[in-house]
Amino acid sequence: MKLDIYINYPGTCEAAFQFYERELGGKITMMQTHADQPNQPGVPADWKKAILHARIEIGQAVLMGADIPGAEPMRSAYLTLRVDSAKEAERLYALLGEGGGISIADSSPTPEDRLLLFEEEKHRAALVAAINTAAEKLPADERLYLQIVFSATESLPARDIARLMGCPVEEVYRFKQRTQKWLKEIAVQLENNSDMSV
Repeated sequence: MKLDIYINYPGTCEAAFQFYERELGGKITMMQTHADQPNQPGVPADWKKAILHARIEIGQAVLMGADIPGAEPMRSAYLTLRVDSAKEAERLYALLGEGGGISIADSSPTPEDRLLLFEEEKHRAALVAAINTAAEKLPADERLYLQIVFSATESLPARDIARLMGCPVEEVYRFKQRTQKWLKEIAVQLENNSDMSV
């Protein structure tokens, strides 16, 4: 089962979908006007260019819409965009607020919050650098284990890791224990600002 979203627009559906395609990286897969439908006698002349049905794919989501006379803004339903960076969130927030109405207060981080986010990014970058440096000294099979675990988009069962590595499942559990201990040591060293070599 899949749940898609359908929004009614007061005559602005085409412009909205073109905006979503341009600014959100979507792909319009259908755009049909009232003039395109077979039974047009009841359609007012000024409504023939209005959208009867539109469909756009944005990331993994599908958004559908139409122009409906008297359509009002959504009041108790919300769409959420998840993005990969604060910079992209700020860009989209500004774009979506331009010429539109923002119904919630700006929850952008304060300068203090931005500094904390920056510090977290610096800490994360230092941790990745420390892991990469230390991993060069590990045996090849442990490096392979780390590459598989860190490159997976979701958690892999031990049997799948064993199959990829060509080793018994018990060996994967040993790699996991050694790696967890090793990563904790790196994190502690980084926290203490000590030498990051292992």
